[in-house]
Amino acid sequence: MSKKEFNRRAHIEYFNLYLNMLPQPIQSMESNRMTILYFAISGLDMLGATDRIKSKEVIEWVYAQQIVPDSKDENKLSENCGFRCGPLFGCDYNPECSRTSTYTYDRAHVAMTYTALSILKILGDDLERIDSEAVVNATAKLQQEDGSVAAISGISETDLRYMYCSCVIYTFLDNWGTFDIEKATKYILSCQSYDGGFGLVPNGESHGGSSYCAIASLALMNKLDSLPDKDFVIDWLLRKQTIGFQGRVNKPPDTCYSFWVGASLEILGSYELIDYDQNEQYIFCCQDKLGGFSKWSRSKPDPLHSYFGICGLSLMDKFNLPKINPLYGFRDLTLERPKIQEETKENENEEKENEKKEKEEKEKEEKEKEN
Repeated sequence: MSKKEFNRRAHIEYFNLYLNMLPQPIQSMESNRMTILYFAISGLDMLGATDRIKSKEVIEWVYAQQIVPDSKDENKLSENCGFRCGPLFGCDYNPECSRTSTYTYDRAHVAMTYTALSILKILGDDLERIDSEAVVNATAKLQQEDGSVAAISGISETDLRYMYCSCVIYTFLDNWGTFDIEKATKYILSCQSYDGGFGLVPNGESHGGSSYCAIASLALMNKLDSLPDKDFVIDWLLRKQTIGFQGRVNKPPDTCYSFWVGASLEILGSYELIDYDQNEQYIFCCQDKLGGFSKWSRSKPDPLHSYFGICGLSLMDKFNLPKINPLYGFRDLTLERPKIQEETKENENEEKENEKKEKEEKEKEEKEKEN
């Protein structure tokens, strides 16, 4: 396989694996099952292989992870509503989302709610079974006095990752509830560092991922104009490209930042300023011949870096991949999908034909040796 041969078929098989199981190396990631499912579903969607997805079964499973208000008292633990990571708490399988008894430690996580809603939208669900009011109200309760957002109800860390997730949730449900946009904006700006980038929290080190969360959140709230110096931010982002993109100063490049930093530049209207060839070269040096992308060359692939590697190629309009929506991190559902599935079948037929020819040549060589 040449350096710049996009191995679509292998990538499809890679993501398809995660639809049915968690391979042994990442079984400890059970608490992130919803997010891993998101990478698999959206990865297959980006590759034009939605025929591999049993959409109805996936949608039912996702809805079964929704935590709805208590059947007897809708105010009981109402702050826990949203989506859990998966069935690890042993709760009843409830895809109809009918109200049942709530449990103290069965809590929604704002990142799982974001990825659950994303999966449903990618698969074309109408979101009718979402208890929108309960999800919005519970998510709004995660906002702290300083404007930051927590991951779960109760004692929890707060940073820009959860700010971004909450902004997407409100956008998808078209309801911002009691969320204080002004406080949120002020908190985000307080996370900007002296060099132009954003840390996860105030006074934190500038980071490509947290900078994306800051920029995308401001855009979703229609607050991009609140940036005191947009060019300063763009300059910091562009300086993150070495060959590929690094997340922090003096760190090696990493495949996922081709999305985090790239999408930030796309939102700010400056993506065309990157070095496309260098970025593509780095992503391909992380491509595994058996499918997927790793964060570094000669490392093992994982679902996150595999997915964002494809997103990075999409931002550059490579290999007939559909256009990524930089605000949400998945395919732009408003645009017509390129004819990728037909292309995939043609590639598969070509590969089978090549395999057949190689087999025939080997048999011929063996016969000649015998003679």
